Amino acid sequence: MLPGEIQVSLESSEGLRRRIKVSFPVATFDDRVAEQTRVVAREARVNGFRPGKMPVKEASRRFGASIRREVAAELMQESFVEAARRESFELAGPPTFEAPDIAPGAEFTFFAAFEVMPEVKVAELSDIRLVKPEAEVTDGDVDEMIQTLRERNRKWERVDRPAVEGDMVAADFTLAGDSLRHPRIPGKDAAFIVGDGNVLEDVDQAVRGMSAGEEKEFSATVPQDFPDESLRGTELSFEVAVASVEESELPDLDETFFGALGVEEGGEAAFREAIRKDMQARLDAAISQRVHQQVLDAVAETHDFTLPEALIEREREQMSADLRRRIGLPTQEEDLERLGDLVGAEAEKRVKTGLIMNAIVAHASLTVDADKLRERIEMIADRYEKPEEVINAYYGDERLLQSVEQTTLTEQVIDHVAGLAAVETVQSTFQEVMSGNPGSTAEAAEQA
Repeated sequence: MLPGEIQVSLESSEGLRRRIKVSFPVATFDDRVAEQTRVVAREARVNGFRPGKMPVKEASRRFGASIRREVAAELMQESFVEAARRESFELAGPPTFEAPDIAPGAEFTFFAAFEVMPEVKVAELSDIRLVKPEAEVTDGDVDEMIQTLRERNRKWERVDRPAVEGDMVAADFTLAGDSLRHPRIPGKDAAFIVGDGNVLEDVDQAVRGMSAGEEKEFSATVPQDFPDESLRGTELSFEVAVASVEESELPDLDETFFGALGVEEGGEAAFREAIRKDMQARLDAAISQRVHQQVLDAVAETHDFTLPEALIEREREQMSADLRRRIGLPTQEEDLERLGDLVGAEAEKRVKTGLIMNAIVAHASLTVDADKLRERIEMIADRYEKPEEVINAYYGDERLLQSVEQTTLTEQVIDHVAGLAAVETVQSTFQEVMSGNPGSTAEAAEQA
């Protein structure tokens, strides 16, 4: 703690930015310099002096400038902390210091520039409008999922016949000019399933009826809904050489298939029940996530305040680093700047939402629900072979526990806001909810 003689004055205040002047008597600075000089005299190893025998005056002569700079840095940090406490500044980021004069015998004065946290007043949450889909997993949904699982686990075998819909064709496509690259425009060693819509329709049609070893030329017109606008309506000339044609065989609904997907006993009835349970969990999570996102979007829209640049920059850097790791980019400065620009808007939104959520926690006096915390930790632990050990690890590690506490508290805020908001339910289907377009069937029926 610094002595009470330090003086603090506000030099400027603009938005969230503050600039203060801090000063204290010369004796405070000089006493600290003298103390540090004595330490250096005792500990410095200098030719011509035995260890611990260097005169203080000689230490001052040799190291005085660096000692004063070191002491100035320490005092600026310490006194700024004290000044911020006295003035009740809630900092949004670290300060920058300016010390115009640290000459011997002068009053030590420096300036600190920083941002403070904004005051967030919680808006009327009952004005928020949410749309919550309602859906159930039907027998038809289960049938479709089982068919999808069979298709994912199908076996492919080469056939000596012309390709038909559903076959996998491997071929070399040579494009006139050979300068275009797009997933739907195949090239060398291309393989795709006929009729699955992953290549241009004209390309798909061209290989139908072709057998392994056959070649031909054809033209393909790029459709008007093609992602690359510059290619829409373009006619492309291809040469194709089919290397192989394979047909698929779906696995039988038997114990082998059920066991491969984790159901060892109970036959088809148990398998269907396991599929239904998994689909219901995914459906519930999708509905919850949709409401979650609506709440985050709504609170961001209904609150307006100035955001601290320091928090935004910190979030941008974190998001850029995460993105760089995921896509494997090197750490060049230009890459970081480019990624920072890409995530800039999202970084601002995250900072704003986080500040609002914290304000709601304080406004509603919310605390982490111990039962919900335990439930979330147990859900994480269920993925492991020894759940109880994982549970104990989370409760024994403050860092891990805080992470789950934050997630739990965020969900409690979401529930709190949703409980106050006006919620409209819309009838939907499993497929609509999972595709992110809930209620589309009901809307179509109403319009008809």
